[in-house]
Amino acid sequence: RLMQIVQQSRITQNYQESPKNDDLWASAFAQPWIISPQINVSDIMVAVFGFLRDDPDRLKEAQLWAKTSDRAQLGGILLESIRLKHPFPILEREIQAGAHALGKKLTENTQYFLMMDHLEQDQSFCPGRWLKSPSTNPYWAIPFGTGTRMCAGKPIAMELMIDLLEAFLNKLPLHRIQPHLGHRYSGRDNDYRTDWHESLEQLRVLSQAAHTSFCLGLHRTPTVSVNHTRPHSGKPSERPEKSP
Repeated sequence: RLMQIVQQSRITQNYQESPKNDDLWASAFAQPWIISPQINVSDIMVAVFGFLRDDPDRLKEAQLWAKTSDRAQLGGILLESIRLKHPFPILEREIQAGAHALGKKLTENTQYFLMMDHLEQDQSFCPGRWLKSPSTNPYWAIPFGTGTRMCAGKPIAMELMIDLLEAFLNKLPLHRIQPHLGHRYSGRDNDYRTDWHESLEQLRVLSQAAHTSFCLGLHRTPTVSVNHTRPHSGKPSERPEKSP
C-alpha cells in the first residue's frame, strides 16, 4: 500500500530506482517513510484508542465510519488525536531573523523550544472540527505544521493511518486492539516513568543494535555515490562514496 501511494504521488520520480539500490532504498525511502514514522504511528494509535474508549458513543460512531469507509471522519479522529497528544511534544526551531511574539523579542540565530502541550487550545475531543474549512479551524496547523517546515510526509501518513484505523475497527475485536501494550519504552506519556530497570533495558537494546550495525558494516562493499535532489532548492547535491 505504501509503494502504491508513493507511485501515485509527485515524489515517485525520485524513488523509481530505490528498490534496485540498497543504499538509496535504506536512506531515501525505508528510513524516512517506513521505519521512523512507525514510532509516531504507534504513539498516535495509543492516543486514538484512548480517546475512543473514554466515550462509548464516540467509539460506536468510529466503528460506523469504518464500516462505511468514511475517510473524512476517520481522518478527523486521527487529526484531533494528534492535536491533543502530539507525537512530538517538543519542537525545536531556530529563529533566523529577529521577530516578536506575545510582546517579547525573539533574538535572531537563537534556538527555541515549542512545548506543544502548553499551547492554549480547546481540550475537548471534537473530530468534526477537521471537516470544516482550515480558515475556521484555529488548530489546523498543529498536527503537521505549515509553511516551509510543514511535514512532507503528511499525505502519505494520513492515507496509511486512515487505512490502518479502518482495518483495526473493521477486522479486529475491540479487546484485541491494545496499541498501548508493548509501548513501555516508547510513547509521549512514558518518559517520566523511566527508572534504572528501564535504563538497563534501553542500554541493552542500544548495545545490541550497535553491535549488529557494526557487524553488518564489516561486510559492506563500497557503493556508488548517488545524486540526490533537494526539493527546497532544486539544486543537486552529491553524497560522497561510502567506505567499506
